[in-house]
Amino acid sequence: MKDIKCKYIISFGIKDNIIVAIVALLFDTAAYFMYRQGTAVFIPFAVFGGFVTVLFLISLYRTLFNKICIYDDYFIHTKSPFKDVIINDYEVDDAWINQKKNAKGTAGCYFNYVTKDGRKGKLLIPPAKYDFADYLVERLKGNDVYDYEQHINEEYSIKKSDIPKNASLFERFFIYSKAGPIFTVVFVIVFFVAMFTHMILYGENKTPYTAEQAAEVMETYGYEAIDNTEAMRLQNTSIKQSMECTSNDPFIEFTFLEMDSTESAKSLFASLHKQLWDRHIYNTVIGESFYNNYTSKTYHLENDYYSEIVRVSNTVVIAQSKEDSKGKIYELLTAMDYDQNTDNFKTKTK
Repeated sequence: MKDIKCKYIISFGIKDNIIVAIVALLFDTAAYFMYRQGTAVFIPFAVFGGFVTVLFLISLYRTLFNKICIYDDYFIHTKSPFKDVIINDYEVDDAWINQKKNAKGTAGCYFNYVTKDGRKGKLLIPPAKYDFADYLVERLKGNDVYDYEQHINEEYSIKKSDIPKNASLFERFFIYSKAGPIFTVVFVIVFFVAMFTHMILYGENKTPYTAEQAAEVMETYGYEAIDNTEAMRLQNTSIKQSMECTSNDPFIEFTFLEMDSTESAKSLFASLHKQLWDRHIYNTVIGESFYNNYTSKTYHLENDYYSEIVRVSNTVVIAQSKEDSKGKIYELLTAMDYDQNTDNFKTKTK
């Protein structure tokens, strides 16, 4: 039976998913890139984007797996991906359309049917398919439906000759064809799959460089590295290893402090923040980012100095330069991945 082409279909169409798909795409994309950049602003975008994405998936599920296909003397009610109910016209005892209301008013119109053996079914009718539901109700009641068929065929059948010659490309693909909506929905689904796959594969906690490994990389590109662990441990016994890297032209100084635990690193970061905050000339702290356990603050200090502190897992980085060379320090710190599994750090320190 299902191999026979049906006359009409009562269901939400692909076009009904376009707006929610585009909104979900925009907010999820914005949230993803904000998340990658490390700004906490991504949170409201992610929450709203996630909500709209759920609505999109529900709408898409309803479009694909909640419909009625009408044939000459029977119809098939698809209730889920795994359940199709075939109902012959002569099996139906009654059929009707009613409006379901809530406190705010009408929520929608439903096509209802009940068979002689007690089976019941209900389907929300899209506004564009009211005529199809009216046709089926009248047919199941045994009334003449010739006029309904004529009206539906004239109103809803689109031939190539019906498309205006001056129709725009958008109209041809989205108004007079299903190609545009189908492409949009498929693109959104593929994008979501790709984005979440990337987040699952590459969003896990990374293995940060040790202080010694970071210093070796810096030394390769002209920075002088000095192990000052013993001197630094006199100030803080939680320091596991400390490496100081400097460059004279332009003047840039990095201190990599590998702590014995993440909690120790957080404590040191807070202490450094207080010290630098007490010294800063004017408020230019740009905030914090928490992408991959990454926290960063910047300060403009006296004597035209610029400083930034970064914590990645159990490693704290103190970077300092003159104001006119802060662009280089910013470039290095924002590009460093601090991940032993990538070459990002090595390539960006050139």
